[in-house]
Amino acid sequence: MNREGFDTIEQAAEFVMAQSVREGIKRITGKGRALYAIKGKKTTCV
Repeated sequence: MNREGFDTIEQAAEFVMAQSVREGIKRITGKGRALYAIKGKKTTCV
């Protein structure tokens, strides 16, 4: 486990889960998308 760069099994599991989510999103959308909220001014379309 340490050889892969993870100190704990939890870190390895978190990496595997995040990678799985990213790959699933790529399959669904066909694109690599960001997995974080974009913060900024909220505007409404008029």
